[in-house]
Amino acid sequence: PDTPLKLVIFRISDCLLDDNDLKEFKTIAELLLKFGADPAPAMIFAEERYGKYSKEIEKNPFSDVWHTIAEADKK
Repeated sequence: PDTPLKLVIFRISDCLLDDNDLKEFKTIAELLLKFGADPAPAMIFAEERYGKYSKEIEKNPFSDVWHTIAEADKK
């Protein structure tokens, strides 16, 4: 990953993370986006790793991070 948001996408797949860790990654993503991070490269990276994004992905701490970045990508 060559951007902070791509690193967030990369890290959320770590099987050693628990739900609280994933919630912290969501907060990190929100802060990065708030301060101008471009969500488009992270979305491309996410879809390469996890498949096509859909708003219908089951809601859980993992998908909450992805949803946060995807919603910012639409703006």
